[in-house]
Parts: sequence; structure tokens; C-alpha cells
Amino acid sequence: MSGKKKVILTDAMDVLFCCFVDLPTLLHNVSGASEKQLGARFWGMIDNLWGVCRADISEVELWEKFVDGVDWVDDNGNSVDPEPEKLLMAFRENMKRRVSGTFEIYQKLQEKYRVEFFMASDHIAEIVPLLVEWHPDVFKMIPEERRFWSCDLRLVKRDPEFFPYVLKEMEEKFGVKKDEILFIDDSEVNIEMARKNGIEAIRFVSAKQLAKDLKAYGFEI
Repeated sequence: MSGKKKVILTDAMDVLFCCFVDLPTLLHNVSGASEKQLGARFWGMIDNLWGVCRADISEVELWEKFVDGVDWVDDNGNSVDPEPEKLLMAFRENMKRRVSGTFEIYQKLQEKYRVEFFMASDHIAEIVPLLVEWHPDVFKMIPEERRFWSCDLRLVKRDPEFFPYVLKEMEEKFGVKKDEILFIDDSEVNIEMARKNGIEAIRFVSAKQLAKDLKAYGFEI
């Protein structure tokens, strides 16, 4: 590992804000459908998730596709009929919650070490302005011109073109070199894509783990 970094490129979902954390339970609470069935369905239609994050389909279409074609049952095997709109709203509600401790670590990095923050997030076009509304302090730290949303780029982080584009933008517009960047994300796939493009990276598991891993880069939190 190289020395201390001056720039952190951070993921948003399940690093700063909740997304998939507790999601089957929350969807169960508004639909009555089995948590196991909900979780299996969500990950079984992952291509649709990437589609909505690339803005190929809308948020409403995502949840309509989610519900369609499934014989939904509750925990006792009784038939239920989930409403896409209620699932959509439960998904949004989850994102109002913070991942415990991450923002506080970022504040310390900014205040103590003058680290600059950029964001790279796979996200849904309809939800992006809501995140900014729900979490103004986070987005004050990461100004609009420093945010790379998949729905704007029509690319997700697992796409080969994503990181080359972001690196070019960061260097040309902000003078940030590749070796100054530390990428933080909860997805192993995204971490590997970043590393393939020469970016050092930490896989996020928890704020406690992040603080420990940051020590290797000279950051004492």
C-alpha cells in the first residue's frame, strides 16, 4: 500500500446510507410476503437493478417487474398480493437511515487530514434528489460536481467504462491523480473493478472495520 491519500472516492449505499441492509424485513413488513421469498426475488432479478441504476428502466418499472410473475406467499404459505408502490416506498424509507459511524469518520478525515471527498454510486435517478434532501450534511461535504451517479453516466461501477471515465474526469476537472485516490465500497465486484484500474481500495464492512483499515494509509481515527 502507498502512503496517505488526499482524496477518498466513496460509495453511497450501504456505506453512508442504508439500502440493502434489512431490506427483506422492510419489504415483508409492508407486503406480508415471506422474507426468504423477497430476498431471493430481489437478488434473482439483479439485472433489473443494474438496469434501473443505468436509467434503462424507471423506479416504478423496477418494482412492477419485481412483483410480476411470482406466486407470492406469506410465512405460512398463504397467498398474498404485494403492491409495487408500497415496496417502492419501503425501499426509499430505508435510505433515510445512515450506516452507523461512517459519516463521522469522514468528518474526522476532512477536519484532521483535509481529505477531499468524491462519490461514485450506483443509483436510481428518481431517488438521487431525495438522498440530497434527506442527508444535506453529507452532500455539503461532497459537492454536486464531485458526484458520479450511475443514472447520469448510464454506467454502473461493474461496467468496464465506469472507472476510466471517472478517473479522467477527476484528473481533467480537479487535478486529482490516480495515486492520490482511495476508493471505499461495500461490493467486492466494485472493489476489484477499481483495483483493475489502478485505484487502491478498501472494502467496507462496518465503520469500526473502516477505521482500522484506514490506519494502513496513515489515518488515525
